[in-house]
Amino acid sequence: MSFTQLIKDSDSVFSAYHVIVLQAADYPALFMRALLAKIARESVIKPMTIDLATADLKQVQLQLSTSFLGQRCRYWLGNLNQLSAKNVTTLTKFLSNYQAEHTILVGSANVITGPGVITIPCPATVDKKLMCELFALYSTAEQQRCALMARDIFMHIQTTSLEQAIQILNYASVLGANRALFIDQWFDKIVKQENSLFQLSGLLLAQNNNFWPLWARVHDSYEFPFWLAYFSELFFRANFYILYRKQQKLAEAKKIGFRLPFSFLQRDWQRIEPLALQQTHQRLTDIDYQLKNGASPTTLDSLFTTWLAK
Repeated sequence: MSFTQLIKDSDSVFSAYHVIVLQAADYPALFMRALLAKIARESVIKPMTIDLATADLKQVQLQLSTSFLGQRCRYWLGNLNQLSAKNVTTLTKFLSNYQAEHTILVGSANVITGPGVITIPCPATVDKKLMCELFALYSTAEQQRCALMARDIFMHIQTTSLEQAIQILNYASVLGANRALFIDQWFDKIVKQENSLFQLSGLLLAQNNNFWPLWARVHDSYEFPFWLAYFSELFFRANFYILYRKQQKLAEAKKIGFRLPFSFLQRDWQRIEPLALQQTHQRLTDIDYQLKNGASPTTLDSLFTTWLAK
């Protein structure tokens, strides 16, 4: 059973398992709302919600373990990790051994195993292909508008987060002929900058002059101190990643490489001298000091010009 099968044919997943766990480090609230709306719209058995944050845990277990005249229900428990560590342990054990006739859907940061349990990881990123799979969450009439929006959005980005993808599709489902104007005026305000930041850092470390138009588009999204901290961490991690790779310390390299761009991790690190990264990091440290004495954000442009010219 896969993530896309759950989207397209949730009934088959519900019929095969007693407990379906949607695993994600960060609870995907928008995605879950869209999935539950699809289930309620298309399935004969409508999902019922149990609010774990306010319910008595013993009463929840009792409700899930009993049925009236053999009636089968589907229960949505929400985010398991909103509970205390003790209650998470208790409910995880209960779900691992659950064998009653109901079907339970729950979100969790952790894998849950058991004879009637399946854990389905939610994707950390959504590309154009997966975005098209997400269209199944929407009605037939809405899917055409979603397809047009996805086509236009992926002219600007390569991937996005699951929650951001759902937010984009939610807008798409209600937009009409003003789609192009909407993207032009609201894209950078709605689409979170994590993806743009990832592209920005990749172009910078690759010493690619396509960095400049993207930098012009996003630099006003954050204040000067944020950019100083962001680029300082970028060059710091990149420096030590190269050093560890050259020393064959792969475990250390993997750890320090967290949040570094994929293109750098795969190839660009091989053609950059750590000394250049160290010198650039030192310049950022100097700029940080100067900031406290009235430095201008334009000093970053000078630093980028020097780096890209190397």
